[in-house]
Amino acid sequence: MFILETFVLGSLAYAGGRLVFRRKSASTENPTVLDPATRKEQGLQLTQAQIKRDLWASSTALGLAVTGTALRIPFFSLASLPIMLLVFAATYGEAWRALCRRRVDSHVLDATRISVCVVMGYTVIAALNALLHAASQRLFLNSEEELRNTLQDSLGLQERVAWVDCGGIEMQTPLEKIKPGLILALRGGDTVQASGLVLSGNATVCPRFAEDQVDEVKRGDWLDKDTLVLAGLIYLCVEVEPQTSSGLFGQLQDAPLAQTPLRLIGESVGRHMAPWMLTAFAFSTPLMGINRAAAFLATGFGAQMHRLSPYTARQFIGFASRYGILIRDPLALELANLVNTVIFDARVLDHPAARPHVAGLVYSLGLRSWPTADKLALPFATYVMAASEEQGRSLADEFGLDGYFIEAIGSRRAELVGELQLSGRIVCYVGTGDEDAEVMQTAVLSVDVHEPSDLRETKAHIVLQDPRMRGLCGAFDLARLFFVKERFNLLAPVGIDLIEISTTVFLHFGLTCSVLLSYLGLLSGIAQSKMPKSQPIALPKAPPAQNCGKEEQKLIT
Repeated sequence: MFILETFVLGSLAYAGGRLVFRRKSASTENPTVLDPATRKEQGLQLTQAQIKRDLWASSTALGLAVTGTALRIPFFSLASLPIMLLVFAATYGEAWRALCRRRVDSHVLDATRISVCVVMGYTVIAALNALLHAASQRLFLNSEEELRNTLQDSLGLQERVAWVDCGGIEMQTPLEKIKPGLILALRGGDTVQASGLVLSGNATVCPRFAEDQVDEVKRGDWLDKDTLVLAGLIYLCVEVEPQTSSGLFGQLQDAPLAQTPLRLIGESVGRHMAPWMLTAFAFSTPLMGINRAAAFLATGFGAQMHRLSPYTARQFIGFASRYGILIRDPLALELANLVNTVIFDARVLDHPAARPHVAGLVYSLGLRSWPTADKLALPFATYVMAASEEQGRSLADEFGLDGYFIEAIGSRRAELVGELQLSGRIVCYVGTGDEDAEVMQTAVLSVDVHEPSDLRETKAHIVLQDPRMRGLCGAFDLARLFFVKERFNLLAPVGIDLIEISTTVFLHFGLTCSVLLSYLGLLSGIAQSKMPKSQPIALPKAPPAQNCGKEEQKLIT
């Protein structure tokens, strides 16, 4: 029996050492061998493999621990420990780095809790903790991969090849090699990858995000990039070399990592409470026993926002992108709830695709409930930023705006918006990107309106791919829902932590219940943050016939 135990434990130690060595080798590979996109994709695959290994390892550890406890065979319980510790290797690393900075955070509490389980022989609790930890990590990683795929589809980065006609033979060609002069073969269901002229054929097409604008195209017609071919067959001569939105894709993919006010609150509370929880564990151990006292080590008090907030942001960014709303910064989803003034650039309102819908958009915005408008005693208002008095007056009358500003220079526009915000107006500026970069940086919230075929990097918080701006009302709806979900993510785990401490102190519950309650708070946040697969973004309501305009109000000349 002793020889068998030695052999099994030696095998586990060898396997664990090989696994750790492989992880280190993967992390120290030369990063200059592959381009950034390929490195990121392979890094994601490596992490998926690691999570899969952790799930198998934690499941095996739990099986061994339960078997050892049920059959009273210490060997199986001991065999589960090195497997379980391998799952928490990253946690111990984070805890060590925190202690080197002379800080006590949630990683230190987790590492201390697992160490208590190992020393005291609570193998079942430790293995259960490892399984829940690996399962939650799998959910977070899946959300990253889902966002990546959704953004690639929304930005047209999935279709990296096109069918090129070469003397009657159609060949797949990488999108990077598509040059002016080549002929693309496009059938129903395809997306036009490059702008050009139709040489032959007939097809039914519609612009992206404008499925109600169906057109018939034939020889000699011009088609823009990202147009959808609904039915038919056409051959298109490329006139403009296709440009990808890879830079914007990187911005959107990294956006969930940005800090938001509610996330900062949660992390700050968790950071300040962690030393107190460690102290409570130390002082309560002689009074309640180490099993009950260790429950203090399972409390986060808001620290879970470090993982829940990026997860929620990924859900919203991916969901919005399917409707042509690109959220560059999740902070915009909280800032949008503060807005009480919307200023449109005249060029946005003058767009041919936007003009039929602007009156309905302005009317819908006026019907919304704006919390800060009531608190600041300033009614919600919409304005246009025009280059001339004639243009401003005409647009304000036509679309029912509350007034207009006359200023053509970008720096003066930024000063004007700054003055408005000092007076209590919290401005959302809707512009066209580069021309309004300065004023967009001044406004509390900025929205950049682009054609789907003209996407590029921008400094705006939100990018609308539909020039009709139908997604503007939807963005404000998403902002309100985001605040509700983030508030739940902040308060629900804290409430469960309080319940956990109360049951430990007054009902004599032990560490097992505390671990389950702790992950219940985390998983409940994940569950309520999930967005539906399909839900229509609210469209602007049509204004009543008698409300075709408001009394013109000239503010600045």
